[in-house]
Amino acid sequence: MAEEKCCDKNCMYYYTHYILCHTGEYKHLYEGHCAHPKISEQTKRKRMASGLPCPQWEPRRTLAPKQRLRAQILLGKMCRQLEEIVRMLESAEEAEGRQDQK
Repeated sequence: MAEEKCCDKNCMYYYTHYILCHTGEYKHLYEGHCAHPKISEQTKRKRMASGLPCPQWEPRRTLAPKQRLRAQILLGKMCRQLEEIVRMLESAEEAEGRQDQK
């Protein structure tokens, strides 16, 4: 079966919406939006609501190995930065706790 060329999960410009659940997990909704920079918001809404074909539709691409490696490196850096922020917050809490004991 051929891919339909309309605004949905098959298009590279389609972004799925997520919510943060009470459990702390992100869950995807069955809704999203078109993020094509050259299409007006009104046209995007009209096409998505009606399921009309989109002339700007492009197939969703998978990441090339080079892009995937870059993403892994950036995520690693972000993780280290977050760990550093956690350490700073913990040491600030410890310092406040010592001051409260005096």
